[in-house]
Amino acid sequence: MLIIDEQELLRKVRKYKVSEITLQAPEGLKRKTLELADFLEDKGYTVYISADPCYGACDLEEYGDLVVHVDHGIGRFEGLRTIDVNNAAHDCLFLTYHGGDRLFLPVENIELLSRYGADEAGAQLDRLSGGGWQARKARLKQRVREIAESLIKTA
Repeated sequence: MLIIDEQELLRKVRKYKVSEITLQAPEGLKRKTLELADFLEDKGYTVYISADPCYGACDLEEYGDLVVHVDHGIGRFEGLRTIDVNNAAHDCLFLTYHGGDRLFLPVENIELLSRYGADEAGAQLDRLSGGGWQARKARLKQRVREIAESLIKTA
């Protein structure tokens, strides 16, 4: 969700009751990203700026959007939550998986997520404890190796 207006951004931040914010934007908006970071820091928020351009989970628009976690596979974004760990508040993305499995991903680790890019209608959520996602990743890596070897032989 790209928010340029400072007041709109502040309204969203207050709505979700977060204390730390990760900003990520396309190359052409880096200057505006720095301005927004300064604005939020002046309001007392801790701001992180991702060095990578805006790909992946930074464009989540709605609760219920599907995401892909690099280690856990396809899950559903359910919103932002602040959880207490060892008497310290941590802002997290709340993700649900098949069978009601839940994952609280600290916002500073958002780079582990990508937005699910295919038609969501046929998508099935992965299990956190299952090996299905890891097996699919391994098969895909093997297939990519085979294709690469084939291309090298033909070159």
